[in-house]
Amino acid sequence: MPLHARRAVTLLAASLLGLLGLLAPPATAAAGKPDPTAERQAAYLAQELRASNIYLSDQLPRDLPRSDAPRLARAAARTGVPTYVIALPKLDSPQEDQLLDAVHRRLGRDGLYVLLTANWVAEARAYGVRTTSADADAAARAARYTQPMNDPALQSFERFVDLLGSGEAQAGARAADEKYRSGDVEPEPVHTTVEQREKLAGRLSILLGAVPAVVLVLFVYVRTTRHRPPPPQAGPAAPTPSFTRRSWLLGALAAVLTAAVMVAGAVVFLDDETRDDTATPPTARETAARTDRVIAGLKRAPVYADPETAPLSAAEQAAMVERVEGIAARHRTPVFVVALPVDDSDESKGDPALILRTLHRKTGRDGIYVVSGTGWERGVVVAGYQAPVRTFDAESTGRRLDIALPVTDGLNRVLDDLDKAVAAEPEDPWPLPEWAGSPLDDDLLPPLFAPGTNIGGAFVGVMLGGAFCVGAIPLGKFLRRKFRGTAS
Repeated sequence: MPLHARRAVTLLAASLLGLLGLLAPPATAAAGKPDPTAERQAAYLAQELRASNIYLSDQLPRDLPRSDAPRLARAAARTGVPTYVIALPKLDSPQEDQLLDAVHRRLGRDGLYVLLTANWVAEARAYGVRTTSADADAAARAARYTQPMNDPALQSFERFVDLLGSGEAQAGARAADEKYRSGDVEPEPVHTTVEQREKLAGRLSILLGAVPAVVLVLFVYVRTTRHRPPPPQAGPAAPTPSFTRRSWLLGALAAVLTAAVMVAGAVVFLDDETRDDTATPPTARETAARTDRVIAGLKRAPVYADPETAPLSAAEQAAMVERVEGIAARHRTPVFVVALPVDDSDESKGDPALILRTLHRKTGRDGIYVVSGTGWERGVVVAGYQAPVRTFDAESTGRRLDIALPVTDGLNRVLDDLDKAVAAEPEDPWPLPEWAGSPLDDDLLPPLFAPGTNIGGAFVGVMLGGAFCVGAIPLGKFLRRKFRGTAS
């Protein structure tokens, strides 16, 4: 989902929650029933935060790789209070709202707790320190509203820390609310965007086509008019003028002028940026980290539930393992079930079919693979590799169930279908995506000079240059005759 769309969704959700808060009767936070998923998450995350106050998920390598942890720690140290930072894929709203409270209870340490997603500071709360939750929440809102579209979460967190330290967090939040909350105005991008680079390349292409066309046409016109043969007269014919040294000098001057204009245009338009954001490119190990831990988990049991989002309780996972093993025995083929977040910032760019394909390739085992999203994006993808059952429609590469169900319910529906699947000839699914592309290529800016970028613009420039000459030459003749008539 584009960043401006996510911002709009966040702003709308914040408005609705604020309205409900005004209309609802006073109640304590404890009055609501705790979300069991958030409680399971909190147990895992609290354990991790005992080792380090920065927990950076391995599921966001494209926008927030784990190599950013030292920079996050330096920024956290500037708050002046114990600060615990958790970076996770986008969660459901109930989980997101309750997670920091649950982590604080489990960890038992006062301080500033901050939840990051791949895009920005999602939540911030303070417990037992001089920083108040009101200031933390205001700084988080101001950081989100003022974040340029091409700034990663690391910059959002640093902006949050600066706002919190300035003592003007609430004033900054009010100003940001007034300016950006409607969504009609967007913060100016800090770096050159892809759209801006494409516009610059187009303008330069037009310049590269128009300037040579104008100079060439005008030079040929001046050359032919200066050496036009005089009207015929009585007597011997005058010799036809030939190109002189002066003519060649004029041609050389025209070429030099053309080159100078093109170089000047490149200097004016050129910038030294190659990417439209400053996200740290991940290493190959960071990109493969999540896939490697999932495969390690599948070696222990045929059901893997991501511990960071904790979609299944221990009892639910044990029951699902038993059921999966029964289906595998009945169909005489391995069955693997994986429940984990699917996010644009992960190694698959948010494509569950690619996650499935990668797991099969790296495990090297045929069978039925099931991948279920557990975070903001829900759905289930199923495909069979040389499995002796029909697991998907003949016209599709898998089965995607975009249903707003708890993860357990969605998986059980798929397992119901697999339980009733009919025998079929072993085969592979229709070709699934092979690769999401290198993270090093993410957000690359197109070059200013490239055949595909410049040819169309240069053609337009030639046409515009020709049109200019078509109008300029008759106008020049008219003005010359007029001035000559006035002079005489």
